[in-house]
This record gives sequence, C-alpha cells and structure tokens, in this order.
Amino acid sequence: MPDEQRADYDSPWKEAISLYFPAFLEFFFPHVYQSIDWSKNYEFLDKEFQQIIRDTETGCRDTDCSIWLKLKPQGIGKTIPKMTPNF
Repeated sequence: MPDEQRADYDSPWKEAISLYFPAFLEFFFPHVYQSIDWSKNYEFLDKEFQQIIRDTETGCRDTDCSIWLKLKPQGIGKTIPKMTPNF
C-alpha cells in the first residue's frame, strides 16, 4: 500500500467545518455552541498546529486543527459536560 495514493477524505470535512463552524457546532453540539461567546472572534490555528507536528519526531504528517475561541463567563451559558470517548 505504500506505493498507492492515499485517499484524502479528511480535507473536505475540515474545509466544510471551517466554513460553517458555528452552524456545525450548533447542529451537532448544541451544549457547546451555547457556551461560546459568539460576539468574540474565533480563529483556526491549523498553521500553528502543523508547525508543532512538523517539529516532532513521529514522522506523522497528518494534522487536525485547533480553534481558539472565547467561552461565555461561567453561569451565562450552559457548562460543557465532560466528554469521554466511547472506545
């Protein structure tokens, strides 16, 4: 499989989420959406994250993205529940 070209299924999803980030959160994670202060700007930190990954010695070149945003002060919005993965 090393000689085969890997399918890129991740990039279209990342682009769609970055274009429709507030709507994505509101639909899939309404409790998180309500906790964000949308009057403040948010910023995707994909370039910074790629630099961190590039500096590691893992050899892995796949990166996800991080988003800088402001949460509402405690008590205004719902608190974000602790999420645990279902592995």
